[in-house]
Amino acid sequence: MTKNVDKALLSILEAAKLIAQMVVVGHCCIQLVHRIQTHIHRLMNNQTMNVRIIKTRYSSSESKSSRSKSTSDSSEPPDSATLALTMSKS
Repeated sequence: MTKNVDKALLSILEAAKLIAQMVVVGHCCIQLVHRIQTHIHRLMNNQTMNVRIIKTRYSSSESKSSRSKSTSDSSEPPDSATLALTMSKS
């Protein structure tokens, strides 16, 4: 009878160890997900700031060019190459 109780207690102890290991792994996974989310948010905020800088630079250069050249058509948005160049400089 005591052998069965000992086996049952050992199997409960092993199960508790496995559960504890799973909790630790789950906690590490949650921390990893939070870190990834933080990095994604930082990258998105950085990208938003770059777009704002480009828009500000474009609008300021647009106003300068409209003052200096009244005949040129400055209402056209910049092409993708100009945007890429502006993003790489900032």
